[in-house]
Amino acid sequence: MSEAGYHKTDIEELSQIDFTTHLVFSIGMEPQKIDFLPFIDQIDYEQADKNKEIGEMDDMLLPVIQIVNS
Repeated sequence: MSEAGYHKTDIEELSQIDFTTHLVFSIGMEPQKIDFLPFIDQIDYEQADKNKEIGEMDDMLLPVIQIVNS
């Protein structure tokens, strides 16, 4: 994330958030904007899990899914 222009304090703040609760928020500006949606209605976990990609940011492995509206 630091390569995308986020500061260490931004990353530290993110690490303090309880991602087990329902919340939606974004950080950054396009094209580096990141949307956080830990819980998504109408998305089947098993399907999302099969299609996830693991990305690495600042020595962290992050599962990421992409949802495309058709």
